[in-house]
Formats: sequence, C-alpha cells, structure tokens
Amino acid sequence: MDPRDILASLRRAWYVLLVGLLAAAGATYYVMTQTGPEFEAQASVVLVPGEAVIPENSNPFLYLGGGTALRDVLVRVLASDEIGDPLLTGRADGTTYEIGPDPTTAGPILVASTSSTTESEALGTLQGLLDLIPTTLEDVQASRDVPADARFTSLILAQDQEASVNRSGMIRMLVVVLGAIGVLTLFVAAWLDGRRGRAEPRHGVPDNPSQTHSPGPVTETPPTTPRPQNSPDEPEPQVAPPAASTADDGPAGTSSSPGARSGTRV
Repeated sequence: MDPRDILASLRRAWYVLLVGLLAAAGATYYVMTQTGPEFEAQASVVLVPGEAVIPENSNPFLYLGGGTALRDVLVRVLASDEIGDPLLTGRADGTTYEIGPDPTTAGPILVASTSSTTESEALGTLQGLLDLIPTTLEDVQASRDVPADARFTSLILAQDQEASVNRSGMIRMLVVVLGAIGVLTLFVAAWLDGRRGRAEPRHGVPDNPSQTHSPGPVTETPPTTPRPQNSPDEPEPQVAPPAASTADDGPAGTSSSPGARSGTRV
C-alpha cells in the first residue's frame, strides 16, 4: 500500500488513530510497571590446587591445569536442584542464578551470575551462591577420599558490589506490544476507510438504480435505394398525366373511351 494512502486513511479515520495512541500509552505504562528492569550481579572464582600438588616455593597458579575436570564436576553439582532449590527459597519471584566455566579461559575458573527484580535480591543471591562453592567443593573431594593437603580450594577473583541494570527484556516486550497495536490501528483505519468509500455514491451515478430511465425501443429505418442519376445525353423519362374524367361518363361500372359512341338499342 502506498504510504500516502495510509496517511490519508489515518487522517480520515482520526478517531481510530486516537484510540491506538491511548492504547499504546496504556500498554507502555503496564509493561513498565509490571515488567520493570532486571538487576544482574556476577563473580569469578578460581580453583587453587592443594599444597601437596604444588612443589615447594612454587607459584600455585602455574599448576591450575589439573583442576579443569574438578571444575566441571563442581558446576554439575551447583546447578542441580539439590543446591538450587534451597538457595532460591524465600527469594523474590523471578530470581535466577547461573554458574558455569569461564568461556574466555581454559583454566579451572567459574563464573557465577544472578538476576532478580531488585538489586538487593541479586546481590544477596550471588553472595549465597559464593558461600556454597567452598563447602560443596570440600564435600565433593571428601566423598572421594582426597587427602586434605591435596584438595583444591576456591578463591574469589572478582565480585560485583553493585548490580547492573538490564532493560533488554522490558524493551523487547514494549517493541512487541507497541508493534501489535500499531499494525492493528493501521488495519482498522484502512478497513473503516474502505467501507466508507464503498458506502458513498460515486459522482454522476444515482443512489437507486431503479430510478434510471431506459431508452425506448429503437426502430430501424430501412435503407433507401439511391435514385440513379441520368446521364446528360439520356433524356428524362416522360410521365403520362392521369386520365381526366368526363361528365359523360356512364353509370358506375361502365367506362367510355374517347371516340366511343353511346346510344339506345331499339
């Protein structure tokens, strides 16, 4: 459809546009109050090998390669319902957490992140998750009878003290809702404008077709044969004059010719 036709339809059906704008304003207020932004917090934790694994007077960070397998096991345990359900109990609705390996490195580094509707809930959930990492790590190694001096420990590398605001979910919701209202407004305006155009009589056409006058029957005039023209050398035909009636004409039914005699037979 031509954009000029769309603008013309909206101009003629201005009341539909007004209703659409009011609906868009109400939907925006509802989405912003009911959805709202999300608050996110994040922390990074590294697994450090025990003293028995590290040579004396050596840098422990040079021996992190052996903790990759233990990191994967720890992620599985922390992501299970056995750990997650108690952690999220009593939290605000919509609070979630994620834990996994750091995708930017191959070492035994974990990334823990939380999300909630309030900043305090996001930071509180993150702290509770960080408190579970050392105890869970200890339990996993103790279940396999790992010597105490050879067990890995956890070290927090970074932790957010303030949650960041994420409005992407609210923006996506607004785009979907406002887009649907806009399309519906254009459709209704074009539909009503089309109905109005069909209802209005066209210029020069009567409203009631029965009032139109049909032409009468047409009689065909037989063609006339043109009279032939005489040539200049050919004389025109002479038309004999009609015979004149005389006073001596006999009774009806008898006729007399010039020079004929009439008399009484004795």
